[in-house]
Amino acid sequence: MVSPCMSLAARDALSVMALIRSIRSTCVILLIVWAVVAATTFVPVARAASAELTFSPPSLVVDAGGRFNVDVVVTTDIATRGLQFGIAYDPALVQIDEVSDGSFYASWATAHGAQAATVIHFKPNNTTGHVSIGGMALFGASWDGPSGTGPVLHLAGTARPGASGTATLAFESPWVTSAQGAPIRPLSTGTAALGIGAPPAVQPRVDPVPTGRVHLPEAGISAEVDTTGLQSSPVDLFVAWIRTLFPFVPLAGVLAGLCGMVIVYRVIMSVPVRDDPTSPTSVPTRPDGGSDHR
Repeated sequence: MVSPCMSLAARDALSVMALIRSIRSTCVILLIVWAVVAATTFVPVARAASAELTFSPPSLVVDAGGRFNVDVVVTTDIATRGLQFGIAYDPALVQIDEVSDGSFYASWATAHGAQAATVIHFKPNNTTGHVSIGGMALFGASWDGPSGTGPVLHLAGTARPGASGTATLAFESPWVTSAQGAPIRPLSTGTAALGIGAPPAVQPRVDPVPTGRVHLPEAGISAEVDTTGLQSSPVDLFVAWIRTLFPFVPLAGVLAGLCGMVIVYRVIMSVPVRDDPTSPTSVPTRPDGGSDHR
C-alpha cells in the first residue's frame, strides 16, 4: 500500500521527470533551429551589387613643374570591408610625390568602433611609373562596412619640368570586397587625364573590369591576374587569404554557440529519469529524512 506521503513524493517526482523530458525536447528543437539559422544566414546569397573606382577630379590642367592633387574614390551600393589596386602613369610626364590614406574606411571605423588599416602600402615608383598594388581592410566591430561614395587614397604629384602633353592615370589589378569578403562584381574603373600646359588631349573614361584574365608585365606582376577571384602576385595572395579568413569569423560564433548547446543537452541527458517513481528502486523520503519504503 502506498502511503499519502509517498503519493505526494511520487507526484513531485513525476513533475520533475516531466520537466526534464520537456527540457530535453526543447534542446532538440533549439539545436535544429540553430542549425537552420546558421545554414541560411551564413551561406552567401546572390544579390545585385556593383562597385566603381575612379579618380577625382577626372580631368585637370597643370603647368610644367606644377603640383597637382588627385583622390582615388570608391563607390559601392553594398557594404565593403576592403579593396586593393595599383596605379599606372607615365613617369616621363608626371611623378607621384606622396600617397596618403583617404577617409572612406577610417571615418566609418571611427564611428563604429572598428579599425581601418592599410595592410599593404601603396608605394610610388617614379622610374617605372607605377604605384604598387596596395590593400586596405576593416577589422573589428560588427560584420558590416561603409557603402556609398568616398575617398580611399590621396595622391600628390608634380608635372615634370619642361614636360608637355597628356598624362593618364589608370588602375591595375582592382578589387573591392564585400562585407562577406567576396569580390563585388560588376566592378568598373575610371581613368584620369592630366593636361600639362594645355587641356588634356584625351577624355577620361569609365570601363567595366573584364572578367577574364589579363597580363600586366609592366606592373611587376609575375603571372596573369584573374579579375574574378584568386590572383597571383604576393599582394594578391595576401588579400585573397584575408578574403578567405573573413567569412569564417561569424561562423566561429555559430559553432561556439552550437557546442555550448550540445554540452547543455548532454548534461541534461545524463540526469537519470525513472518512469515509475513508486517502484522499489525509487524510494522517496519524508521531510524528516526517513524513508517511506516499507
